[in-house]
Amino acid sequence: KTTLANTESFSALGASYGFKVAKVGIVYQMRRDDANLLDNNYYDISAYFPTASGAILIDFGGFENKLVSDGDAISATVRYDHFLSKRTSVYGGYSMIRNDARARFGLAAAAGVPMTVAPGDNSRGLAIGLHLVPPGTNIRHRGLEEPPGLIRR
Repeated sequence: KTTLANTESFSALGASYGFKVAKVGIVYQMRRDDANLLDNNYYDISAYFPTASGAILIDFGGFENKLVSDGDAISATVRYDHFLSKRTSVYGGYSMIRNDARARFGLAAAAGVPMTVAPGDNSRGLAIGLHLVPPGTNIRHRGLEEPPGLIRR
């Protein structure tokens, strides 16, 4: 993004691979600008393990703020999806974000907007829900495919 005062660059690289027992993904991204307002890195590693009647998702990520000391954060999520049918699943999971003293990242609320967090405070949350896929769509729960509704940061 370029403005009269600043040019911002964003680079990202990601990959995933389906093994026989799991699908593993990795993302690495960098944001920089020439006004020295942005300089950060983000990484995320995830694994998706199908089970006999569902799937387990494990995710770990980290944010590195190169301009603000004590501005880093890490996040972790564990979730289980239980498939009731090809189009219906229930899920439950736990997520946490651990902020350094000056970081203020929060988990996203139901509307997708991050919850307000004071600098240095951590964020934790439980998610429990039901996911229904409308008839007429081609998305179904099968094998190593990720279930609909799987949200990536």
